[in-house]
Amino acid sequence: MMLRRLSFALVVALLAGCATSHMPDQTPAVDDALRAFNNDLRWGRWQEAAKHVDPGERGAFLRLLDDSSSPFRFTSVDELSREATAKDGTEIDLLISLEYYRLPSVKQRTVRQRQHWRYDVAGKEWIVTPDMSVLHEHISSGPAARQSASAD
Repeated sequence: MMLRRLSFALVVALLAGCATSHMPDQTPAVDDALRAFNNDLRWGRWQEAAKHVDPGERGAFLRLLDDSSSPFRFTSVDELSREATAKDGTEIDLLISLEYYRLPSVKQRTVRQRQHWRYDVAGKEWIVTPDMSVLHEHISSGPAARQSASAD
């Protein structure tokens, strides 16, 4: 009887350990991933920056930024604010200031971008979903838009 109780207690302990093993003991700080992503963005390392972007958004991110006919050049990327959106620290919203120009223009623009960061427990990494719509308004002034306007 004692052996049964001990076996049962052992099984319960093992199952409890398995049930909680998917959550980290402590969620790593977002700072390293945030710094790497924004530095890659600042220096035009689109492929490296894309590794941090949510896989569902990665293609659109690269199509927008990795355009050699009218490239973005970021001159400043600064964090303005951050807010934890999950009590366990696995989701954070940031407000970022982006200063950039888009060749062939040299007119510098400043926009504010929201970045939603979430910790992917399975992948053990922080993933960002940046609001790229703040850059879309300036796409219409690129070479493709000028060509279609001159064809009219």
